[in-house]
Amino acid sequence: MSGSSPVAWLSALIGYVAACVAGVHLLKHSMRPLDGEAWLFGMSFRQCAEFAGGFATAGLGFLLWLVVLKRLPASVAFPIAVGASTIGVAIVDWWRGEPVGIPRLLGIAMILGGVALASHSAGK
Repeated sequence: MSGSSPVAWLSALIGYVAACVAGVHLLKHSMRPLDGEAWLFGMSFRQCAEFAGGFATAGLGFLLWLVVLKRLPASVAFPIAVGASTIGVAIVDWWRGEPVGIPRLLGIAMILGGVALASHSAGK
C-alpha cells in the first residue's frame, strides 16, 4: 500500500460499493415496463430520471474506484469490491422483495470463498 491511511482507502472503497449498488438498482428499476406517458426513448419522465441517476451514481462509483486503485493494489481491491458489491446487491434485492433463495445464497458463498482465497494469496 502506498502509505495512505486505512480510513482514506476504506472510505473510498465503501463509497465505491455503495455507488455501484445504488447505480445498478436505479438502472434496473428504470428499465421496468412503461409506467406513464412516454417522454423520452420510450420511458416516462420518472424512468428517465432514474436512468440518469443510476448512470451518474455509477459514474461516481467509477471515480471512487480510481481513488481506491491509487491506494491499494488491484489484486487486493478488486476481490473485496466484487464480494462487497455482490452482497450489497443481494441485500437490496431482498429488501425490495425479490426472492433470494438457497441457490443464490450458495453462489454468494462461493464468490466470497473465492474472494477470501484471492485476497489471501495476493497478500503474499
